[in-house]
Amino acid sequence: MAPSQDDLWALVAARQQGVLATVTGDASPQLSNVLYVPDAAARAVRISTTADRAKARNLARNPQAALHVAGDDFWQYAVAHGPVTLSDVATAPGATRPATSCSPSTPPSTGRSTALRSTGR
Repeated sequence: MAPSQDDLWALVAARQQGVLATVTGDASPQLSNVLYVPDAAARAVRISTTADRAKARNLARNPQAALHVAGDDFWQYAVAHGPVTLSDVATAPGATRPATSCSPSTPPSTGRSTALRSTGR
């Protein structure tokens, strides 16, 4: 039996590490190990990065991503995918910026914040 959307979100929300997949300028996949913070109310995650990172450049060009989150064993995982919203670049570490939404991401310290919403795969 396939897991429910709630089961998949529970796995994403219980973790803070995943692999973010974005698309490069030549359409090849680019994978980044990331830390994230889940936002249960929005069913989103926040991922912090700096503007000069490949993932930030890729998302600025093509705001679609997938986040793979591993479970307790090799066969247990969830993938959140969908459109991404990038926040403004912070001017200083810890600076506040407007909230963003997308499909799961982590609170920014500097750079950009991406948000992804869990779609259940």
